[in-house]
Amino acid sequence: MADFVYTVSCYILALIFILSIWDKLAKWQVYLVKIKEYNILPENLVAVFGWLSLLVELLLAFYFLTLQVNLYASMLFTLLMLIYTGAVSVNIYKGNTLIACGCGGVLENDRLSLLIVYRNLALVLIGVGTSFLREEFMVHLPYFHFTSLLISVSILMVYGVLVTFFEQLKLIKNLRMKLSYFED
Repeated sequence: MADFVYTVSCYILALIFILSIWDKLAKWQVYLVKIKEYNILPENLVAVFGWLSLLVELLLAFYFLTLQVNLYASMLFTLLMLIYTGAVSVNIYKGNTLIACGCGGVLENDRLSLLIVYRNLALVLIGVGTSFLREEFMVHLPYFHFTSLLISVSILMVYGVLVTFFEQLKLIKNLRMKLSYFED
């Protein structure tokens, strides 16, 4: 069971990073604007941070996708997530919440909230947990990794559907409130 949890966790994190990288590269200028809107880095470091964070994400995606999570990968993942979470937390504290998080991919949000902080901390727990489940528990069964990858994709798809569903519910609620204003 531990091998299954390890493999699915690694694949989920790898897919999150791959989709995030893809989204950030496809919308590079938008990604740089999102970094700039945090008002933390000087303007001349925004692009440097953008490229550096993408390279780190690419390296981490490789570690997770190849199931080679070691202590260093786990520490790098934790550091990156704490940097991202710290930037979100600082902006929430400053009241600068009407900006997109800049996560890209399936984790992208159009405004900052404590839910992003909690989600990132949960991802850190998953990422660190994978380094403790490594190799000792791995089972080498035919199609095991393919099945784990399919389950990981399915979990991410369900997550994406649920996020969209709840966003639509919020939109419907807001529209109903606005319509009820006109009915009165």
